[in-house]
Amino acid sequence: MTFCNGLIIFLFSLYTTKPQTFNKEVTDTKGKKMLLGKINKKALLQDSYEWFIQKKENYIPQPAIITQLSELLNGYAITAFMGTWRGDSKREVPRFYKVLEEANFPLERLTLIAVDRKKESL
Repeated sequence: MTFCNGLIIFLFSLYTTKPQTFNKEVTDTKGKKMLLGKINKKALLQDSYEWFIQKKENYIPQPAIITQLSELLNGYAITAFMGTWRGDSKREVPRFYKVLEEANFPLERLTLIAVDRKKESL
């Protein structure tokens, strides 16, 4: 292999192994911000998503459920899909986080994927 070929392969590998962007925020056609792709709690704590903090603080999970989940979730990883523009996601995702945190679930084992509202992006 020549130096030039080796350099091309090296540069191509850098391009193809680019780390995935977390917490990508876009503005929709109505001027509203939404998250797309892999996200984490840090993104949901931004001012654009004040509903997250409010709904998480106001939710009180049942202690018996937390105890059961603490035992059942051991060793699992969770992948969840949501839309920051959807009413059900705005209601359930803050509750979901609160339950996981109170059950001492390691959030690094949670993958949260935010989806777009456009059909053509699916």
